[in-house]
Amino acid sequence: MQQNEAVVRSTRFAEDAFTLKRIGAFCGRRRQPSTRRVRMWRGTDQNEEGSSWRRQLSKKHTQTPGRPGARKKPMTLDEAAALLVPQYRLLIEPGQVVELRALDVKGNGRPHTEAGFFDSDHLLQMARAALQITNHAKGVYFTLNPLHPDLLARRCNRIDWAGEGELAKDKDVIRRRWLLIDADPVRDPLISSNDEEKAVALYTVGAVRDTCVRARGPTPSWPTAGNGYHLLYRIDLAADDGACVERILRVLAARFNNDQVKIDQKVFNPSRICKLPGTLARKGDSTPTRPHRRANCWRFQADE
Repeated sequence: MQQNEAVVRSTRFAEDAFTLKRIGAFCGRRRQPSTRRVRMWRGTDQNEEGSSWRRQLSKKHTQTPGRPGARKKPMTLDEAAALLVPQYRLLIEPGQVVELRALDVKGNGRPHTEAGFFDSDHLLQMARAALQITNHAKGVYFTLNPLHPDLLARRCNRIDWAGEGELAKDKDVIRRRWLLIDADPVRDPLISSNDEEKAVALYTVGAVRDTCVRARGPTPSWPTAGNGYHLLYRIDLAADDGACVERILRVLAARFNNDQVKIDQKVFNPSRICKLPGTLARKGDSTPTRPHRRANCWRFQADE
């Protein structure tokens, strides 16, 4: 228990230090023009994700240095999106086409999927679209591996309602650029994880990373966080990799799975989607013990 509590504290410190905390100050209403100044979002319920971010940000991001008590101007949509673009460039290569996909979108008719395709020259537009829709969707994702450029013609640098046949498929992937390792806490799949469950997931991905480093394997460039934790390893394989990625995940699951955390063995397909940094994981209702959290992206320090 003491070890888990220490991991919880280190997890909170790492995420508190991350730039995306500033994103919590902005939550623009969907389809809102970027030129309009947006007030800090306030949830309609005390358990909504907006309230927790408001508390965290109130002390750090509402005062101007040198002028105690002076309030900064609220961020615009473009200012918030601009904070995400450098992180997207860590994941998306020049010339790469990706799909942005928002699942179970509510508030504009029946729950539905919205999706579109973006190239690496329009990551600001992708970040804007993601921030506008994240409070209406269960989750916002993107395709890790590069897609065929012709898919841009379906929805070019924008998102809209999408049917199952309009989403990216395995046959649309050019090559595999990322190996995704997803450690998810064991819990009701329809609710968010609590701090202790998430800390155990962090401990598990740390063990996976350390094992790979000791075996002289590569160090992951960065993990991403939602309700659990991911490791992303840079690879260069054909889209049809002969089940190589599937076998790796099977071996890792056999070694590291336990009663509290499981390594997801289903994320081997080349068109796999991954939670987009800066967006919310919104499973069930947000409560004090199981809040909705933003997916983060932060680098592991390279070993000396």
